[in-house]
Amino acid sequence: MENARKSQLLSYLNDLGKDLSLAVDHAPSLLGDVHKKWSSELDDVVKAVSESDVFVPFVGGFSTGKSTALNSLIERQILPEKVSPETAIPTELRYSESERIMALSAKGEWTEHGINDLADLSAHADQYQVVRVYVKAQCLKDIEPLVLVDMPGFDSGLDQHNQAILRYITTGALYLYMVSAKAGTVSRQDVRRIEEILDLGRSVKVYLTMTDLASPEELEAIHAYVSDHMSFVTGDSEIGRINKDDISALKETLAKANVNQLFDGLVLSSVRNLYFDASSHVNTAINALSTSAAEVAERTKAAEQSLQKVERERERMLAEVGQGQLSEKTEQVIRKLEQTLNNSLDELVMMARTGEAALSRGVGDLVRSTLTVEIQRVVRRITTDVAYQFSGDISVGGIAVSGGSNWVNNMISVIENEAMNALVGLSGNKASGEMKAPAHQGGGIKDALSIAALSIPNPVLKVVFAILPGIIGNLFDRLREKNESEQYRQVISSQVIPGVIAQVRPQVLSSLNSIESEIIKTVSDQVTAKVEAQRAIYNEVAEASEAELEKLQNAVEALKRIRADMSKSAEGVIA
Repeated sequence: MENARKSQLLSYLNDLGKDLSLAVDHAPSLLGDVHKKWSSELDDVVKAVSESDVFVPFVGGFSTGKSTALNSLIERQILPEKVSPETAIPTELRYSESERIMALSAKGEWTEHGINDLADLSAHADQYQVVRVYVKAQCLKDIEPLVLVDMPGFDSGLDQHNQAILRYITTGALYLYMVSAKAGTVSRQDVRRIEEILDLGRSVKVYLTMTDLASPEELEAIHAYVSDHMSFVTGDSEIGRINKDDISALKETLAKANVNQLFDGLVLSSVRNLYFDASSHVNTAINALSTSAAEVAERTKAAEQSLQKVERERERMLAEVGQGQLSEKTEQVIRKLEQTLNNSLDELVMMARTGEAALSRGVGDLVRSTLTVEIQRVVRRITTDVAYQFSGDISVGGIAVSGGSNWVNNMISVIENEAMNALVGLSGNKASGEMKAPAHQGGGIKDALSIAALSIPNPVLKVVFAILPGIIGNLFDRLREKNESEQYRQVISSQVIPGVIAQVRPQVLSSLNSIESEIIKTVSDQVTAKVEAQRAIYNEVAEASEAELEKLQNAVEALKRIRADMSKSAEGVIA
C-alpha cells in the first residue's frame, strides 16, 4: 500500500511553511524573528515525518513460527528458522531494489553484509543491536510504510529479548502475536505479554501458527480454546490461523491495517504543534495591529507578568523535586512489581529448576514488563499535571495560543513519548543506536528531552538487567545441590524477590525524580517560548514609528486571509 498519509502530511507542512513565509513578507518586522525559530522546528518535523516507519513486531515464544511466517510472506528463505534462543537478533524487513543487510553493532556502528549473511550474524548475536534486511519482495513494497520485525523469542537471552522489546516500545504500533498450535494452549507468559502490549496502548492480533501439524479435530479444539481465552484478554475472539503453506490470514491483516491511523500516532502531534504555533504567530500580529496603543501596552505588560510567573513556578517546582513528592508514586510502582513477582512464584520455581539463566530471564522479564507499564503511567500523570499547571499561565491579558487546550494535549503527547525514550535509554540518535544529542538543535520538545536524557542517571529499565544476574547468581549457588521445589520457592520468596525490590526501588525513584525535573524544564521552556514570541510581536508594534505602523496595519487584511488559509488547509488533514 502506498504511504499516501506521509505524502499528505509532507505536502501540508510544505504549504504551512509557505503560508507563514508569506505572512512574514507582509509583516517582516513582527514575524521575522519568530519565523526563524519556527522554520528550524519545521525542518526537524519534516525530517521526522520523512524518516518515520511504522513497525509491526512479530512476537511470541521461541520456535513459534515467527521467522517461518515472515519467510513465507517474502517468498524467500532469508530468515534463519532454526536459531537457538541465544542467536536471535531483532530483524527488520524492508523493501529495496538493492538487496543487502545492514547490521547495527553493540557500539552503535552500521556495517553492510550480503543478503545471505544473516545466519552468520546470528552466530554473534550478542555483538549486534538490530539488523535491517533490505530485500526485493513485492509484499514489503505493498505494505509500506509498515516495517515487519522478527523479534527474538521470549526464551532468548535476557539482554537480547529485553533490549529488543525496549527498542520498539514507542515505535511498534501493531503487534502480531504468535501462539504455536503444537502447544495447544495459551501460557501465563503469553497472556502477560499481550496484556503488556495492550497496556502500552498498542494494537495486537493473535495467530495460531503451525496449524498444519495438528489434525483437523485437534485444530478446531485448540482454536476454540485460544479464541475463548483471548476474548477475555484482548476483547477479540478472532484468532488467525497460519502455517508455512498458508499465510492468507496474515496477509489480510496487513492489507487491512489502518496505516494512516498508525502513522498519525507517531507524528501527528508534532505536526499539529507547528500549526498551533504558526497560527498563533499570525493571530498575535493581527491582534496587535488591531488594538489601541494602550491595549498593546497592557498586553505586553501581561506577557511580562506571565513570564515572571512561569519562572517563579518553575523554580518552585524544581526545588521540590527530590523532597519526597515522588516517593508515593515510586511505592505504587514497587508494590505492583512485588505483587507481580509473588503472583508468578510457581512460574519462577519452574524456571529455577531449569537453571539459573532461566530464572534470571523470567525475573528480568517480569521486572521489565511491569516497570514499563507502571512507569509510563506515572510519567503520563506527571506530564499532564505539569503541563496544565504551566499552560494556565499562558492565557493572561488576552495573550493566548491558537487551538484552545488542544496545543497542550499535543505537547503532553510528544513529551510522554520522549520521556519514555529517555527512561529506557533510547533518546538521542536512535537510528545510530547511540545516546547523544542531535547535531541540530531546533529548540523543540524532542530536542529538549533528547538532551535531557543524557543527564538522567541509570535509565531504570536498563539498570534492571545489570543487577539481576548478581542477585540471582549469588542466591542460586546455595541451591545447586538441592533440586527441590520447596527450597526454590523459599529462597525466591524470601531472598530473590526482596533483593530485586531493594535494588530496583532507588533506581525507580532516581529516574522518576530526574524525568520529572526534565519535564518541568521542558514544559516551562515551551510555555515561555510561546509567550516570549507573542510579547516580541507586541513590543515591535509598540516601538514602531507612525509610518511603519500605518504600513503594517495595511497588511492586516492580508494576514487575515493567510490565517484563514492556514485554518482551511488544516481541515481534514490534522484537525
